[in-house]
Amino acid sequence: MKSPRRPVQFLSPLLVALAGLALSGCGGPVAYREAYRDGHPKALGELDGRVAKGTWTRFHADGSLASLGGYEDGRQSGRWLYGHPGGIPAGVGHFLSGVQHGWWQV
Repeated sequence: MKSPRRPVQFLSPLLVALAGLALSGCGGPVAYREAYRDGHPKALGELDGRVAKGTWTRFHADGSLASLGGYEDGRQSGRWLYGHPGGIPAGVGHFLSGVQHGWWQV
């Protein structure tokens, strides 16, 4: 027998994002947090309306860093760090207006 689905678990990141959208008209960016089912963070950042802004950090399910970098006007900008699960570095590079720019180390 199949166990019943729990739509609330799937909706929680969506509800956080929608709450951020609803509140964003109240004057500036709002914190965004998405989590894995066990409660560990999956993504942390800021939304200004529907647009990513400032520093964003994403994590793998084991808690290690997946990516760390910034957004300007909803586009990746500046230095970005990437990692594999288990904390193994994957690479570092730069973005300019959402496009890979300059040197990349993989």
